[in-house]
Amino acid sequence: MTVRGWAFDRDDLRKPVTVRISIGGKVVGTTVASTSRPDVDRVYGVGANHGFAATVATSSGRRSVCLVAVGIGGGGDTSLGCTTVAVR
Repeated sequence: MTVRGWAFDRDDLRKPVTVRISIGGKVVGTTVASTSRPDVDRVYGVGANHGFAATVATSSGRRSVCLVAVGIGGGGDTSLGCTTVAVR
């Protein structure tokens, strides 16, 4: 399964944000939001290099996928959201 999105830290726009990926409550990987997303720059004016895409292994079926931006602002983590998807 591949997850895609974007994240940035308003306190340090130059620092790429680490994104933690969990499936069914278990951490299965991390990725770094450092790829080009000019749409994010157009909307938020933060620069284009805040996108991410990562492929993680999981079995088929309905899976709850959650993403968390790690170490945002003063060091806290920020949920980017959860969704349930059907994996084939």
